Amino acid sequence: MSISRRQFLAVSAAGVASLPALGNIWAQEEGKRNQPNILFLVTDDQRFDALACAGNSAIRTPHIDKLAKTGVVFTNTICQGTACVPSRASMLTASYPHNNGVYSNQCAAMHPTQWTFPRALQETGYYTAIFGKSHFQVL
Repeated sequence: MSISRRQFLAVSAAGVASLPALGNIWAQEEGKRNQPNILFLVTDDQRFDALACAGNSAIRTPHIDKLAKTGVVFTNTICQGTACVPSRASMLTASYPHNNGVYSNQCAAMHPTQWTFPRALQETGYYTAIFGKSHFQVL
């Protein structure tokens, strides 16, 4: 099935637009109204300076720049895995690939008892979701 970038963005935007309403409903049901929203954005194959908020004057990224001004930007980080899936798994688990078991893009299964920060958020009452690329699974 072929889908254009515009079609993909329209469908994604519609789905994402409904999340705040769902979040408000869940928060009211759970009685947890004052938790801050957390949005963790990760991009692939991007240099450290590929955003205007990172000092690049040749690139215009107004929406990400606005998020950066009101949020937290990690400016002193390193990549734990050389391939994208082990790197993503390291971010989610706060653990090296040799500790979380995700060594390559083909071996992307984590043990169900592996600590992850989305699970830690869930344990404090947050509802979590992953949109876009993840390419890993729990055994």
